[in-house]
Amino acid sequence: MSLGMLALVSVLSLAQSPHPGAPQAPMPPDGDPLKREFFPPELIMDHQRELGVSADQRKKLIAEIQGAQTRMVELQFEVKAAHEALADLVRKPSVDEAKAMAQIDKLLALENEIKKNHLRLLVRIKNLLSVEQQRKLRELMARLPPPVPQVPQPPQPPQR
Repeated sequence: MSLGMLALVSVLSLAQSPHPGAPQAPMPPDGDPLKREFFPPELIMDHQRELGVSADQRKKLIAEIQGAQTRMVELQFEVKAAHEALADLVRKPSVDEAKAMAQIDKLLALENEIKKNHLRLLVRIKNLLSVEQQRKLRELMARLPPPVPQVPQPPQPPQR
């Protein structure tokens, strides 16, 4: 791996890890404290009859999911372009620190927007469901087998 790519991987992994020494709430066994508060759209689709999802709810759920997916594709393209621009900057023998810092700010802002877009969708989905539907979904989620942990893949060398 080139020195530039190693620097990029290091910066990105630091940006995604929590701040050292910062107080953190206890994590549930699966590691996601928000997971129990929100409901995957697939689970709602798979159990819509059991949940009593109305035609109006279904229509609104579809609209919310489609809107979020459209924005997500746009953001993924922007992230990829920002990532490539950062890689181009750090690939040089001498890196312009100011330009690299400005580019990582752009990349992190886009990644933040992706997270906000995802949370916005989950909030809107939850707000479309009744208290009883939410209770049923929590029961369904409790019965599901735990997800299989994914093994992180090592970074791939750049294609030439």
